[in-house]
Amino acid sequence: MCSVWVFAWVYRSNIMRRPINQMRFLCNFRRGWGCVVQVAFHHSLIAASGGAVLYMLIFVLTSHNLCIAQEQPQWNASTSNHPTFENSDVDEKSVTPTYSFHQLLTTTAIKTYQLLISPSKGSSCPMYQHCSLYSYQSFSRFHPIKAFLMTADRLHRCGHDLDNYTPIEVDGFVRFWDPVDPTFVSSTLKSDAGWSAGQDKASFNILHGVFATTPTSDSEGSKQDSLLFYFADWLQRGGDYDRAITEYRRVLFYYTKSHYRKRAATSLLDCYYNAGQYLAAIHWGQELLGKNISSIDDSQLSFVLGCSYFRLGNYPLSITYLSEAASADTVAIKEKSVLLQGLACAYESNWKDAARSFAVISDYSEFSEKARYCEELCSQAEYLGRKRPTVAGLLAIVPGLGYLYDGYPQTALSSFLVNGLCFWGTYEAFRNDNLGVGSLLAILSFGWYSGNIYGSVISAKRKNIKLKNDLLARFDIGFSF
Repeated sequence: MCSVWVFAWVYRSNIMRRPINQMRFLCNFRRGWGCVVQVAFHHSLIAASGGAVLYMLIFVLTSHNLCIAQEQPQWNASTSNHPTFENSDVDEKSVTPTYSFHQLLTTTAIKTYQLLISPSKGSSCPMYQHCSLYSYQSFSRFHPIKAFLMTADRLHRCGHDLDNYTPIEVDGFVRFWDPVDPTFVSSTLKSDAGWSAGQDKASFNILHGVFATTPTSDSEGSKQDSLLFYFADWLQRGGDYDRAITEYRRVLFYYTKSHYRKRAATSLLDCYYNAGQYLAAIHWGQELLGKNISSIDDSQLSFVLGCSYFRLGNYPLSITYLSEAASADTVAIKEKSVLLQGLACAYESNWKDAARSFAVISDYSEFSEKARYCEELCSQAEYLGRKRPTVAGLLAIVPGLGYLYDGYPQTALSSFLVNGLCFWGTYEAFRNDNLGVGSLLAILSFGWYSGNIYGSVISAKRKNIKLKNDLLARFDIGFSF
């Protein structure tokens, strides 16, 4: 809307007509290279001013810079087989630009807006990341054409249909999570309800006593290793897992012939897991599996490895280890492995295998009610009403219709009005031979229209992710891990 009013003022004030009239005068009364140079100069002046106004309008509309500029979470793929996720704040400057040839124009314009214009506008953007930071990250990570389309799409959606976004708290304010990469929604904000049951991590043991130590007489080892082992055990029972890890490693390093080594090894695995050091738990568990320790059940180790991979979001490997753990002689480990395997299949959208896993649980099991409930949820997955990105893109040929198909009615209305006004302004400018304003509006209209099509496709994918996450949040397998 703002852009249309600005261009209407420019058009009526005849600001853009004057250079055109001068060019016509020069072409009629002057010949030779002098005429060409002057015409080229005026053309360059018009193009430069038009481009500056275009970028200024785009980034002024991005608005709203109340939230502190925090970088969205980044994947840390230091180990290819074990991806980890870190939800840490990173400064904008640490974003490595993929394409640098446009940085002077794009990111500088955004930074100028953030520093000079945004502070005067106050808190008005309900989205997180806010629009200017969203645009900055887009231009820093992607090709400028794609980043331009992403920015136009965000401006269409900003402040509309907020029920389609996950609310979060940022600096005491409620914001709606809308990262540059929509797949982060499923990675960072998936609900723990249903499989952690809101329990404090420090309040339970991963195997609920299977690896828990029982004090014995000091005759099993020297007095020193006994004191050190039981001190580590005391720290573990108190939830001080990081310090307990250090003490258990002391036992394993200093007392190579101690009778406490096997129990220290299994307790160390438990501490790694409860401390959230899932990669360390995986590496240590695989080392224990390779040693074939007779007093340690391999199925129990496989269960811990399966839980660790689940926590890291590596569901295929989680399913592999949980399948091995399902052959355990212990009924509790077997049933929990089957239930967690079904949940991992659900996160992989393999609903049929998930239903089959839940169906394995006997009606006489303590988890039977939860298993039947999860099995019913798997059957509902076929009726989620998923959106087809291709259909959304085709419908978006009519501005706003793709958003409407995706379930974003307010965004659809915004897209229809903005694109309609841009098209009307472009038509009127050319109809009145105002080539400067017409060309400028044509570029802006093309950007908005292309962003409408691109955004409709992405919104369909975003909607499917939300539908899946909402269903997964309802799963409850009946135990914490």
